[in-house]
Amino acid sequence: MNPNNSKDINEIIDALFYNVERNYEEYCSTVPYVSANREQYNFHILKPVNGRYSLLDFLLNRAISNIDCINPCDENAYDHTKVLLINTKRYEKERSKYSEDFIKRQYQKSKLHETGHALHVWDTRQDNSIHSRNSSPWYSNFIGFKQKLQGFEQLLGFKYSNMLHSFETQDAIQTQHPSVNTSYPFANHNIDEAVTEYFATKYSGLYEDTSNFGVSYVSTKPKIIAIAAPNHLNGYAHSSHFIYHLENLVSKPAMFDSTFFESDTALREFSAKYASQIEQVWSMNSTSKEMPNCADTFGKFNYLFQTACNHNSTNSPEHIQRQTMAAHQLLDWIFIFAYKQEFDKGHISNERMMEISKLSYSFSPIIYDSDKKEWNNSPIKNWYKDTYEIIKNSKGNEEQSTTGR
Repeated sequence: MNPNNSKDINEIIDALFYNVERNYEEYCSTVPYVSANREQYNFHILKPVNGRYSLLDFLLNRAISNIDCINPCDENAYDHTKVLLINTKRYEKERSKYSEDFIKRQYQKSKLHETGHALHVWDTRQDNSIHSRNSSPWYSNFIGFKQKLQGFEQLLGFKYSNMLHSFETQDAIQTQHPSVNTSYPFANHNIDEAVTEYFATKYSGLYEDTSNFGVSYVSTKPKIIAIAAPNHLNGYAHSSHFIYHLENLVSKPAMFDSTFFESDTALREFSAKYASQIEQVWSMNSTSKEMPNCADTFGKFNYLFQTACNHNSTNSPEHIQRQTMAAHQLLDWIFIFAYKQEFDKGHISNERMMEISKLSYSFSPIIYDSDKKEWNNSPIKNWYKDTYEIIKNSKGNEEQSTTGR
């Protein structure tokens, strides 16, 4: 894939396998294996053992099978025909405004986002053919699966007992088009972008420095509402933090299932676990004309999540912006009530709740007062601030009391 040893392509490949590494670390203790009944496509570089893939084999297979071409260019995309496009100049105009480290992390985030798409897409077509191409009229350096397989054989021989070999594929047809073109995590394109952007931001370390958070707009009419985000140079910034809240409150297997197998498992688990919180928040706003009729609790939560992740909100008519704004607000309150339940029950420690509150305060909404020409904290933002201060003060009092004794 990199016959001329391009530095840009090498860095993209490094990012791809760093994504594999971080996803492995994320899920290895809770999802050590993936059933071959789930990952049904047969022509991966590593075969299942005893009817299942180890997590690392699963991730390596996705990385190798789902990219046939890497092309540094002037756009960022994983175009679902197994072509990975990375804009190598995307943040050059921002260099004068930010530190070198910040710009470096933004480029890493872009690479992790697009390679994240490649890991997340799920091949579901069962036709006993290899879903790959050897060439394209638009891109050079296309490497079809059979060519990749030959490369691994030359490099590794029979080092891995479960590696696929060329003689096992000699009768298989290599099809012109892949079958991953409509596969989206969480079974929704908007949430797909939010979850992929969130993990890319997390893995690039951008959440670690709140001083570099910048403004990302949720709506511009009828109210100007914004959040602060480390990935504010990206169009998906205003909603990716909702994945932070979700992953704090659902199980790792549910997040894995939704991310890698195009399911709504994580949303359904949350809906079942926090049904009373969802219903409470929804009922307080049920008469609003922005709210649709939803049959059940899951339908309500699913609607709010999908609507809050509308990444074209600020370019939309006012009624669409109202819907996005309302979904943002309600989703934020649902997460607050869920955190409160878990904290009150002792399921979240003081230290962890302070950590959550500090970061959540950073990316909670601010509202622009057009009369006074000033930004004000939303009640949501103030809740996280107050929670942090209350826990901090209570810890301080406990330490003083212990010292006094």
